Amino acid sequence: MGHGVAKAGLFAAAGYLKSVYGTDEIAELHGAVRTHPIVVMSMGLSAVGLVGLPVSLGFAGKWQVATAAVEAEQWWMLLVIAVGTVLAVAMRSAALRRC
Repeated sequence: MGHGVAKAGLFAAAGYLKSVYGTDEIAELHGAVRTHPIVVMSMGLSAVGLVGLPVSLGFAGKWQVATAAVEAEQWWMLLVIAVGTVLAVAMRSAALRRC
């Protein structure tokens, strides 16, 4: 549920910026944070939810998977969760920095 809400919010914000600027090219959206700070902030919060950082519903899901992995002594899953989170943060922060 949390992933769906976050993804829908991200797509809604991206669609709004596309309709305002007439393009979906990141390079053309330079300065959007000055003209539409709430929209860009909502994109950031949606990205936090998708990545699964603490204080998001995505984190709650990752926590449940991590807890189950520890109980099942599947330690390699913790590494997969950590690496996946770090890669997702890096990709999303790079995309948001271009705005």
